[in-house]
Amino acid sequence: MNKYRSMIIVASLAFVFGALLAPLWHFFWWGWCLIFLSLIIFFLLRRFRRLRLLCLFAAFFCLALWRYGLCVPDDLAKYNGQKVKLIGTVCEEPDRRGGSQKILLCVGGGKVLLSTGPYPEYSYGDVLDFKGTLKAPEPIEDFRYDYYLARYGIYSLSYQPSLKKVGEGSGMNNFFFRNLFNLKKYLFEIINRALPEPEAGLGNALILGYKRTVSNANLDKFSIIGISHMIAISGTHITILSAMVMKFLLLFRIRKKKAFYLAIVFLFFYVLLTGWQASAVRSLVMGSLALWASCFRRDLKIELALVFSAFLMLLANPLLLRDDLGFQLSFLAMLALIYIYPIGDYFGQKYLGKRKKLKLLFDVLNVTLASQLVTAPISLINFGRFSIIAPVANILVLWTFPFLMSALIGGLFLSAVVPVLNWIWFWPAYCLLRYQFMMTDFLASIPGAAVSTNIWNWAWGWTYYLILFIVTWFLYRRLVKIKKPA
Repeated sequence: MNKYRSMIIVASLAFVFGALLAPLWHFFWWGWCLIFLSLIIFFLLRRFRRLRLLCLFAAFFCLALWRYGLCVPDDLAKYNGQKVKLIGTVCEEPDRRGGSQKILLCVGGGKVLLSTGPYPEYSYGDVLDFKGTLKAPEPIEDFRYDYYLARYGIYSLSYQPSLKKVGEGSGMNNFFFRNLFNLKKYLFEIINRALPEPEAGLGNALILGYKRTVSNANLDKFSIIGISHMIAISGTHITILSAMVMKFLLLFRIRKKKAFYLAIVFLFFYVLLTGWQASAVRSLVMGSLALWASCFRRDLKIELALVFSAFLMLLANPLLLRDDLGFQLSFLAMLALIYIYPIGDYFGQKYLGKRKKLKLLFDVLNVTLASQLVTAPISLINFGRFSIIAPVANILVLWTFPFLMSALIGGLFLSAVVPVLNWIWFWPAYCLLRYQFMMTDFLASIPGAAVSTNIWNWAWGWTYYLILFIVTWFLYRRLVKIKKPA
């Protein structure tokens, strides 16, 4: 098992490094030669372990360069700057925000993002007659909007086009997703009927992945106190849901193996329901690996789960590493839990001993500080803001998260059965959401809760990471009792 584990880690890391350096390199014919030569040596020289791993690294590094090269603008992008008439299908759930709609229209092998008025409302699978001018995405001030859309394969925009519904898509795929998004809309309406604003907006964001239901003012407050990660469908969501589903299934005496597969199917459909967001897919992969390890008692190292999930994500979309800030922050936070958190835990064990209440409080602080240490350069470079009060906010706000998720799911289930009493079913969720907003308002109003700066750039960032690496390596060498989580 250890032999295959090292091979998986080397191959996955090679692919990650290849995706990281792919924008600077190009994949030429020699790449295929290197891949085949490396794989031949890998299979022939079975006794030379280090040479085999080096060949495996070279092969997957080149594969990442090749995969990145496939991410090129589609044929539709050739018509940017021109007025066109097309017929396409709405291929994602429309994003309705305030007085507008954003519609992703799939036309042949290309995609165009449409911005139009709130009415008429369009749905997934609608076939639209489109007339308008295509435009290439451009950076907005310091935000690379073109890169942001490229990760979704979108290279064309159109503002206020002429649209006319001419039909509905057919086939099993269209039938499945139309009904899935109708279910999501039904659950959205249940929460809106049961809860007032802004609690309903946050509830929809937490359980259904509707980020636009939270006001910009509240999003800014979450950013100030360092709990913005709460809104995205993350590993915490998946962990709580998987634990709830497993306990529910085991309660009916379903065998553990069968319960595991049913839980994975449920999590898969849940991630589909929330819109197949990158953060949710990441969490699904890592959560599934962790659930598999816990169910079958396999010795699965967390490093293996991390790099393998990164490999799967980048294999599907290598642009995520360059363009998806959430992808970068999530994996850096996981690295912090693997390598930085144990250092703090070592000192916690040494000085706090068996004082359980203090140890629990210290653990929350330790997790937050470890994550902040590793993600600070990314936050400062991209947002120009760093939350000072985040450790306190995580203690005061995020303890409610498991109870809130349980209350929202329970409220949805009971409201679907007895809708007349939905305000009663959602009362526990309302109290927890109100508490979160009260604490957020209070903490965000404290002077100096966050610092803002625009002097950070990638030169400072790489220097910071080099120093952090040296300090971490030194501490691991000196404090030999530190153990990373399995």
